[in-house]
Formats: sequence, structure tokens, C-alpha cells
Amino acid sequence: MTELPKPNNDQDRTLISDVEGHGWHVIKVPELENSPGWAFSIGLHHSFCHPEVVVFGLPDEMAHQMINSLGDDIREGTKFEPDTLVTGVLEDYSCSIKTVDPYWYPPFLGYATWFYQGLDFPVVQCLWPDREGNLPNEAAFDTNLIPFQPLLWHADPKAARAEKLLATLDD
Repeated sequence: MTELPKPNNDQDRTLISDVEGHGWHVIKVPELENSPGWAFSIGLHHSFCHPEVVVFGLPDEMAHQMINSLGDDIREGTKFEPDTLVTGVLEDYSCSIKTVDPYWYPPFLGYATWFYQGLDFPVVQCLWPDREGNLPNEAAFDTNLIPFQPLLWHADPKAARAEKLLATLDD
């Protein structure tokens, strides 16, 4: 384990306390008018040598519960490998795990970059399916849901379908 960063405020102290006590902390970024919300873990890599997890486009509490469910499994020794399907996170559906390119850390995982004091930590994206079970990187995926989940294994904003999302961060 690496040394924890020095807290600057109460939010930092809460994050560090959660990592020390539970193994991770969840950050929720709320949905905005033109942008889906997302949630991500901080501490899974520090505590369990597992990539952090990010989930886009679900209600805050659902995303938080998904990350906690994955975190509980990770604490018990499960490793969620990239390019695999995961069951049991969403009832009756499989989710996909993909490696996040570090290009996306600053815009979407900024607080994690503070915690790890740079970009030297792995992250996976947990992608959820549409009602038919199709995943965002599949041709049959519901096109109405495309804006809710960027494909962050692509470093190029166009290939990641994240151009509009990035533009909302500049507003």
C-alpha cells in the first residue's frame, strides 16, 4: 500500500477515513441538464490492488450501490478483469468491464488523481445494458441510451462518444 495523501479539508478527511475503514469511497457526480451523472470509487486500488470502478448514466444511488456491490466482491477476493461480463450487479442483466484510458482521468476522475497524486492507478468502467441486454459497444444497443455511457477505453473523444459530454464540462 502506498502512503495516503495529506487531507486539506473535511471532504478529504472523510474520503481517507472511508478508505481506511471500508477500503474505498464513492464519489457521485450528479446528472445535469445536458450531461449524465457518474460515480466512481477511490481506494479500491490502494486497499485491494484492484482497479477503481466508474459507472455512468444511472441514478446516483443506483450507481453508488453498484460500486459498493463490486467493492464488497473485491474485498472478498474477486477480480473483475477487463473485457469480461459480470452478473449479479444488476438483477437479470450482465454488465461489461472495460479498461479506462488514462486520458479520461482528469475530466472524470479528478478527485482520484488527487488521492493517487497523479495518473498512476488503473480504472475500469462498468457498462450496463439496455432493456434487451445489449451493451453500449454492441450495434443493437438502444440508440436513445448512447449519450449516457461514453466508451472510455477509447482515448479519442469521438470514438469514445464523449464529445458532447466533454463540452458540458467546459460550461
